[in-house]
Amino acid sequence: MSSPNSLVFGGIWTVLEADTDFAAAVISKNRIKVIDGTRSPTKPSLVTSDTPQVAVLPLGAKPHPFRTSSSSNFTSYWSIEMTSGTMKFETLADLEWIVYAALLEWSTTLQALEWLEVAGFVTDFRPIKADHDLVNRRKMHAPQGWRSLWVGQCDMWFGTTLLRT
Repeated sequence: MSSPNSLVFGGIWTVLEADTDFAAAVISKNRIKVIDGTRSPTKPSLVTSDTPQVAVLPLGAKPHPFRTSSSSNFTSYWSIEMTSGTMKFETLADLEWIVYAALLEWSTTLQALEWLEVAGFVTDFRPIKADHDLVNRRKMHAPQGWRSLWVGQCDMWFGTTLLRT
């Protein structure tokens, strides 16, 4: 049985990969997935063909049992890391916009997720902030470029009796 949190991380990839602009911008081998059973999906060093690269990573959670008298809340924090492979900021800005536009469709996929035959447990999903920095600034023989790290959250609600079974 997959946990609701695992279902959400898989759902984020489903949302991104369903978007034709995202699929065209980021080739499959440059989509870093930590949920698909690959032992070590990250690449120790990047070459030009490894970019643009996108990774969806878990950042933590905030469990809140008995948020109300009959329900519990679980907030999952996630990140999407985008690496452009170029010093041209416009490349990263375009990739960020593609990811942003794709995430606007979150409700179609994430609110349809089912856990223990309960659908609609995802009640909110949103990016919170994005930070930019340069990758490989001091490495002469590695691709340099912009990186964006988005942080977001996903709120899930469950009947507390369901969680106790």
